[in-house]
Amino acid sequence: MKNIFILVFSIFIFGSFLGQTGQVGINTATPTVHLDARSATGNSAIAFGNTTQTASAAGAGAMKYNNSMYYSDGVNWLQLVGNSLNDFIPKVVASGRKTTPESFTTDTSDTHAWNFDNVNVLDGSWDAAISAYTVPYTGYYQISIGAAVGANIASNNVNWCIFVYTGTTEKRNLVFSLSNITVATTFRGNTITLHLEAGQTVKLGSVHCLVSCTSGPVTYTVPAGALFTITQLGG
Repeated sequence: MKNIFILVFSIFIFGSFLGQTGQVGINTATPTVHLDARSATGNSAIAFGNTTQTASAAGAGAMKYNNSMYYSDGVNWLQLVGNSLNDFIPKVVASGRKTTPESFTTDTSDTHAWNFDNVNVLDGSWDAAISAYTVPYTGYYQISIGAAVGANIASNNVNWCIFVYTGTTEKRNLVFSLSNITVATTFRGNTITLHLEAGQTVKLGSVHCLVSCTSGPVTYTVPAGALFTITQLGG
């Protein structure tokens, strides 16, 4: 009798979450997809375990967890995400653009880190106050920078640069150079891969007057639309 009661009760509960369309809900009485585990309480995690089944037996679309997430393509178990920085799975950790132009005047090779005022902070390591990225993990990073830089006189020199700081020590990584540019109409830049150490700081901008600044101070303009991306590659 007890078993019959449990069976009837289970059918009743299951039926309360199973709609006319065959949708099943967990912690929700109004599922909107085949299996809906979303909850207003904020605890909607779904746990996966390992399996001894082959990928073929489990079928395409199956998932398992064995120190990392895997999914079946119907033939092989394929890793969905890496379980360490040694897995070279690219991940954009910061990207942004300038929405307002900035200008500066110089006839020396001093550092000019650009201010990026519209940044997508993807891992929490971007400091908007100083437009800088603090490296969270030691490993390889791919960094891109681009802008249509202009100058007010013809004798000038622009070097698109990625600055890496270890404490107060600056290392310059030039990614593109051009002399005697005029108006800021042509978008230029490049991408570089660096091995960075946790705790180092990265800024993006330009260095000028390494060559060709022979006519005195030059005013450079970095217009709105300058871009950058930082992609974490792995350890």
